Amino acid sequence: MQFEFYIVNHSFEYRDGISKEKIENKIKSLSNDYDYIRQYKETDKIYVNPDIYDAIIFPELTICDFLYSPKGRKNFDRDTIAFLSNIIDKSEETSLTSKEIVGDLLPKHNENKVYGLLCLHQLEGIDAEYLVYNKNNWLDFHRYFLSIYSHDALFFIDECKKYYPDLYFHENNYQSIKALISNSIKTVVHYLNGLNNNFLKCKQETNNRIELLKKFNSISNFDLDASPEGDVSRKKELTFYFTNNHKKDVPVYCELHLKLLYDDTRKVKQNRIYFHEGKEDIEEGKILIGHIGKHL
Repeated sequence: MQFEFYIVNHSFEYRDGISKEKIENKIKSLSNDYDYIRQYKETDKIYVNPDIYDAIIFPELTICDFLYSPKGRKNFDRDTIAFLSNIIDKSEETSLTSKEIVGDLLPKHNENKVYGLLCLHQLEGIDAEYLVYNKNNWLDFHRYFLSIYSHDALFFIDECKKYYPDLYFHENNYQSIKALISNSIKTVVHYLNGLNNNFLKCKQETNNRIELLKKFNSISNFDLDASPEGDVSRKKELTFYFTNNHKKDVPVYCELHLKLLYDDTRKVKQNRIYFHEGKEDIEEGKILIGHIGKHL
Protein backbone atom coordinates (compact mmCIF):
# COMPACT_ATOMS: atom_id res chain seq x y z
CA MET A 1 0.00 0.00 0.00
CA GLN A 2 1.38 3.39 -1.02
CA PHE A 3 0.86 6.82 0.54
CA GLU A 4 1.41 10.17 -1.12
CA PHE A 5 1.59 13.43 0.82
CA TYR A 6 1.49 16.79 -0.89
CA ILE A 7 2.68 20.27 0.05
CA VAL A 8 0.55 22.75 -1.89
CA ASN A 9 0.32 26.53 -1.98
CA HIS A 10 -2.34 26.49 0.75
CA SER A 11 -0.28 24.28 3.06
CA PHE A 12 1.66 27.08 4.75
CA GLU A 13 -0.56 30.09 4.05
CA TYR A 14 -0.92 32.59 6.87
CA ARG A 15 -4.08 32.53 8.99
CA ASP A 16 -5.31 35.72 10.66
CA GLY A 17 -4.42 35.95 14.32
CA ILE A 18 -1.63 33.35 14.31
CA SER A 19 1.42 34.71 16.08
CA LYS A 20 4.97 34.55 14.81
CA GLU A 21 5.89 32.28 17.74
CA LYS A 22 3.15 29.81 16.88
CA ILE A 23 4.27 29.68 13.25
CA GLU A 24 7.85 29.04 14.36
CA ASN A 25 6.74 26.23 16.67
CA LYS A 26 4.63 24.64 13.93
CA ILE A 27 7.49 24.78 11.43
CA LYS A 28 9.90 23.25 13.94
CA SER A 29 7.41 20.51 14.85
CA LEU A 30 6.74 19.58 11.24
CA SER A 31 10.43 19.69 10.32
CA ASN A 32 11.47 17.43 13.20
CA ASP A 33 8.79 14.92 12.35
CA TYR A 34 9.35 15.22 8.59
CA ASP A 35 12.55 13.21 8.90
CA TYR A 36 10.72 10.61 10.98
CA ILE A 37 8.14 10.25 8.20
CA ARG A 38 10.84 9.98 5.52
CA GLN A 39 12.26 6.82 7.10
CA TYR A 40 9.26 5.09 5.51
CA LYS A 41 10.22 6.31 2.05
CA GLU A 42 9.43 2.94 0.46
CA THR A 43 5.73 3.44 1.19
CA ASP A 44 5.37 7.17 1.94
CA LYS A 45 6.26 9.74 -0.73
CA ILE A 46 6.22 13.51 -0.17
CA TYR A 47 5.70 15.95 -3.05
CA VAL A 48 5.76 19.73 -3.32
CA ASN A 49 4.35 22.05 -5.99
CA PRO A 50 6.70 24.97 -6.89
CA ASP A 51 3.73 27.34 -6.41
CA ILE A 52 4.47 27.00 -2.71
CA TYR A 53 7.02 29.83 -2.99
CA ASP A 54 4.26 32.34 -3.83
CA ALA A 55 2.20 31.57 -0.75
CA ILE A 56 1.98 34.20 2.00
CA ILE A 57 3.38 32.64 5.17
CA PHE A 58 3.35 35.85 7.26
CA PRO A 59 1.84 39.29 6.56
CA GLU A 60 3.50 40.71 3.42
CA LEU A 61 6.00 37.84 3.37
CA THR A 62 5.97 35.08 0.75
CA ILE A 63 7.70 31.78 1.34
CA CYS A 64 10.24 32.83 -1.29
CA ASP A 65 11.00 35.97 0.75
CA PHE A 66 10.95 33.93 3.95
CA LEU A 67 13.65 31.61 2.65
CA TYR A 68 15.86 33.78 0.49
CA SER A 69 15.54 37.49 1.28
CA PRO A 70 16.66 39.81 4.12
CA LYS A 71 12.96 40.34 4.75
CA GLY A 72 12.66 36.77 5.94
CA ARG A 73 15.72 36.94 8.18
CA LYS A 74 14.37 40.15 9.70
CA ASN A 75 11.20 38.40 10.91
CA PHE A 76 12.38 34.86 11.64
CA ASP A 77 15.56 33.29 13.00
CA ARG A 78 17.86 31.21 10.83
CA ASP A 79 16.88 27.92 12.46
CA THR A 80 13.22 28.41 11.55
CA ILE A 81 14.15 29.31 7.99
CA ALA A 82 16.39 26.24 7.77
CA PHE A 83 13.60 24.02 9.10
CA LEU A 84 11.18 25.12 6.39
CA SER A 85 13.86 24.88 3.72
CA ASN A 86 14.54 21.30 4.83
CA ILE A 87 10.88 20.36 4.34
CA ILE A 88 10.63 21.84 0.85
CA ASP A 89 14.07 20.86 -0.46
CA LYS A 90 13.77 17.19 0.51
CA SER A 91 10.35 16.76 -1.11
CA GLU A 92 9.94 15.61 -4.69
CA GLU A 93 8.56 18.15 -7.15
CA THR A 94 5.10 17.67 -8.67
CA SER A 95 3.28 19.56 -11.39
CA LEU A 96 -0.12 18.80 -9.89
CA THR A 97 -1.94 21.92 -8.73
CA SER A 98 -3.69 22.42 -5.40
CA LYS A 99 -7.05 22.13 -7.12
CA GLU A 100 -6.12 18.83 -8.77
CA ILE A 101 -4.73 17.38 -5.55
CA VAL A 102 -7.57 18.46 -3.27
CA GLY A 103 -10.39 17.97 -5.77
CA ASP A 104 -9.22 14.88 -7.61
CA LEU A 105 -6.69 12.91 -5.57
CA LEU A 106 -7.81 13.12 -1.94
CA PRO A 107 -11.28 11.62 -2.45
CA LYS A 108 -9.99 8.86 -4.72
CA HIS A 109 -8.10 6.86 -2.12
CA ASN A 110 -8.32 3.11 -2.51
CA GLU A 111 -6.84 -0.09 -1.09
CA ASN A 112 -3.62 0.47 -3.03
CA LYS A 113 -3.01 4.22 -2.70
CA VAL A 114 -3.99 6.96 -0.24
CA TYR A 115 -3.35 10.71 -0.41
CA GLY A 116 -2.86 13.42 2.22
CA LEU A 117 -1.60 16.98 2.74
CA LEU A 118 1.30 18.25 4.84
CA CYS A 119 0.45 21.64 6.29
CA LEU A 120 1.01 24.09 9.15
CA HIS A 121 -2.60 25.09 9.75
CA GLN A 122 -6.05 23.61 9.38
CA LEU A 123 -7.37 23.99 5.84
CA GLU A 124 -11.02 24.96 5.52
CA GLY A 125 -13.20 22.64 3.51
CA ILE A 126 -10.82 19.66 3.84
CA ASP A 127 -11.62 16.79 6.21
CA ALA A 128 -9.21 16.56 9.14
CA GLU A 129 -8.22 12.95 8.40
CA TYR A 130 -6.35 14.12 5.28
CA LEU A 131 -4.23 16.73 7.10
CA VAL A 132 -0.82 16.05 8.65
CA TYR A 133 0.83 18.67 10.86
CA ASN A 134 3.34 16.47 12.69
CA LYS A 135 4.20 12.90 13.64
CA ASN A 136 1.05 12.44 15.73
CA ASN A 137 -1.21 13.43 12.85
CA TRP A 138 0.80 11.20 10.53
CA LEU A 139 0.15 8.26 12.86
CA ASP A 140 -3.55 9.16 13.08
CA PHE A 141 -3.69 9.37 9.28
CA HIS A 142 -2.33 5.85 8.85
CA ARG A 143 -4.50 4.39 11.60
CA TYR A 144 -7.62 5.94 10.07
CA PHE A 145 -6.97 4.42 6.65
CA LEU A 146 -5.86 1.14 8.22
CA SER A 147 -9.36 0.89 9.67
CA ILE A 148 -10.73 1.24 6.12
CA TYR A 149 -8.18 -0.86 4.20
CA SER A 150 -7.09 -3.60 6.61
CA HIS A 151 -6.37 -6.16 3.85
CA ASP A 152 -5.44 -9.37 5.69
CA ALA A 153 -4.14 -10.34 9.14
CA LEU A 154 -0.48 -10.22 8.11
CA PHE A 155 -0.80 -6.74 6.65
CA PHE A 156 -2.85 -5.42 9.56
CA ILE A 157 -0.47 -6.49 12.33
CA ASP A 158 2.60 -5.39 10.35
CA GLU A 159 1.02 -1.96 9.93
CA CYS A 160 0.08 -1.81 13.60
CA LYS A 161 3.73 -2.37 14.50
CA LYS A 162 4.61 0.82 12.61
CA TYR A 163 1.77 3.07 13.69
CA TYR A 164 1.42 2.20 17.38
CA PRO A 165 4.87 3.08 18.78
CA ASP A 166 3.91 2.42 22.42
CA LEU A 167 2.54 -1.06 21.76
CA TYR A 168 4.39 -4.32 21.10
CA PHE A 169 2.44 -7.07 19.34
CA HIS A 170 3.05 -10.74 20.11
CA GLU A 171 3.31 -13.02 17.08
CA ASN A 172 0.12 -14.74 18.26
CA ASN A 173 -1.85 -11.78 16.95
CA TYR A 174 -1.23 -12.76 13.33
CA GLN A 175 -3.57 -15.69 13.96
CA SER A 176 -5.97 -14.31 16.56
CA ILE A 177 -6.85 -11.16 14.57
CA LYS A 178 -8.11 -13.24 11.65
CA ALA A 179 -11.48 -13.72 13.34
CA LEU A 180 -11.99 -9.92 13.45
CA ILE A 181 -10.70 -8.83 10.02
CA SER A 182 -14.05 -9.02 8.25
CA ASN A 183 -16.27 -7.19 10.72
CA SER A 184 -14.45 -5.52 13.63
CA ILE A 185 -11.34 -3.70 12.39
CA LYS A 186 -12.69 -0.18 12.91
CA THR A 187 -13.50 -1.17 16.49
CA VAL A 188 -10.05 -2.71 17.00
CA VAL A 189 -8.34 0.43 15.70
CA HIS A 190 -10.45 2.62 18.00
CA TYR A 191 -9.44 0.59 21.05
CA LEU A 192 -5.77 0.39 20.05
CA ASN A 193 -5.79 4.18 19.59
CA GLY A 194 -6.99 4.67 23.16
CA LEU A 195 -4.51 2.16 24.54
CA ASN A 196 -1.52 3.60 22.68
CA ASN A 197 -2.37 7.25 23.28
CA ASN A 198 -3.48 7.16 26.92
CA PHE A 199 -2.33 4.14 28.90
CA LEU A 200 1.36 4.96 29.40
CA LYS A 201 0.46 8.57 30.25
CA CYS A 202 -1.71 7.24 33.07
CA LYS A 203 1.03 4.82 34.10
CA GLN A 204 3.41 7.75 34.63
CA GLU A 205 1.03 9.09 37.27
CA THR A 206 0.74 5.93 39.37
CA ASN A 207 2.30 2.47 39.85
CA ASN A 208 -0.87 1.15 41.48
CA ARG A 209 -2.68 -1.03 38.94
CA ILE A 210 -6.15 -0.34 40.35
CA GLU A 211 -5.59 3.42 40.27
CA LEU A 212 -3.99 3.13 36.83
CA LEU A 213 -7.04 1.37 35.36
CA LYS A 214 -9.38 3.80 37.09
CA LYS A 215 -7.55 6.77 35.56
CA PHE A 216 -7.30 5.12 32.15
CA ASN A 217 -10.99 4.20 32.06
CA SER A 218 -11.99 7.72 33.06
CA ILE A 219 -10.42 9.21 29.92
CA SER A 220 -11.21 6.38 27.48
CA ASN A 221 -14.17 6.31 25.14
CA PHE A 222 -14.92 2.59 25.42
CA ASP A 223 -18.22 0.74 25.76
CA LEU A 224 -16.93 -1.14 28.81
CA ASP A 225 -14.06 -0.44 31.19
CA ALA A 226 -10.71 -2.21 30.89
CA SER A 227 -10.16 -4.66 33.74
CA PRO A 228 -7.92 -7.50 34.98
CA GLU A 229 -8.90 -11.16 34.68
CA GLY A 230 -10.99 -12.29 37.63
CA ASP A 231 -10.39 -16.03 37.29
CA VAL A 232 -6.86 -17.06 38.30
CA SER A 233 -7.43 -20.54 36.83
CA ARG A 234 -7.19 -18.96 33.36
CA LYS A 235 -3.65 -17.71 33.92
CA LYS A 236 -2.09 -20.33 31.65
CA GLU A 237 -4.16 -19.45 28.57
CA LEU A 238 -3.56 -15.72 29.11
CA THR A 239 0.23 -16.11 29.42
CA PHE A 240 2.39 -15.32 26.40
CA TYR A 241 6.15 -15.52 25.98
CA PHE A 242 8.09 -12.36 25.14
CA THR A 243 11.85 -11.95 24.62
CA ASN A 244 13.58 -9.78 27.23
CA ASN A 245 16.76 -7.72 26.98
CA HIS A 246 18.84 -10.82 27.79
CA LYS A 247 17.43 -12.67 24.75
CA LYS A 248 15.43 -14.99 26.98
CA ASP A 249 11.79 -15.86 26.35
CA VAL A 250 9.88 -15.11 29.54
CA PRO A 251 6.20 -15.68 30.40
CA VAL A 252 4.01 -12.61 30.72
CA TYR A 253 0.52 -12.86 32.17
CA CYS A 254 -1.60 -10.61 29.92
CA GLU A 255 -4.61 -10.54 32.19
CA LEU A 256 -5.56 -6.91 31.57
CA HIS A 257 -8.05 -6.64 28.76
CA LEU A 258 -10.11 -4.25 26.70
CA LYS A 259 -13.66 -5.45 26.11
CA LEU A 260 -14.78 -4.99 22.52
CA LEU A 261 -18.46 -5.48 23.20
CA TYR A 262 -19.59 -4.81 19.61
CA ASP A 263 -18.34 -5.28 16.07
CA ASP A 264 -18.31 -2.47 13.49
CA THR A 265 -22.04 -2.83 12.88
CA ARG A 266 -22.78 -2.63 16.64
CA LYS A 267 -23.64 -6.30 16.78
CA VAL A 268 -22.70 -7.90 20.12
CA LYS A 269 -19.48 -9.90 19.70
CA GLN A 270 -17.54 -9.90 23.01
CA ASN A 271 -14.05 -9.70 21.46
CA ARG A 272 -11.01 -8.86 23.56
CA ILE A 273 -7.56 -7.26 23.54
CA TYR A 274 -5.45 -8.94 26.24
CA PHE A 275 -2.35 -7.02 27.31
CA HIS A 276 0.22 -6.32 30.00
CA GLU A 277 1.10 -2.80 31.10
CA GLY A 278 4.75 -3.32 30.20
CA LYS A 279 8.04 -4.47 31.72
CA GLU A 280 11.23 -2.40 31.68
CA ASP A 281 13.35 -5.28 30.38
CA ILE A 282 11.03 -6.13 27.47
CA GLU A 283 10.80 -3.91 24.38
CA GLU A 284 11.69 -0.75 26.30
CA GLY A 285 8.65 -0.94 28.53
CA LYS A 286 6.05 -0.90 25.76
CA ILE A 287 2.54 -2.21 26.41
CA LEU A 288 2.60 -5.91 25.51
CA ILE A 289 -0.32 -7.08 23.35
CA GLY A 290 -0.80 -10.82 23.79
CA HIS A 291 -4.08 -11.39 21.95
CA ILE A 292 -6.47 -9.45 19.75
CA GLY A 293 -9.44 -11.61 18.91
CA LYS A 294 -12.28 -13.62 20.35
CA HIS A 295 -12.88 -13.84 24.09
CA LEU A 296 -10.49 -16.46 25.49
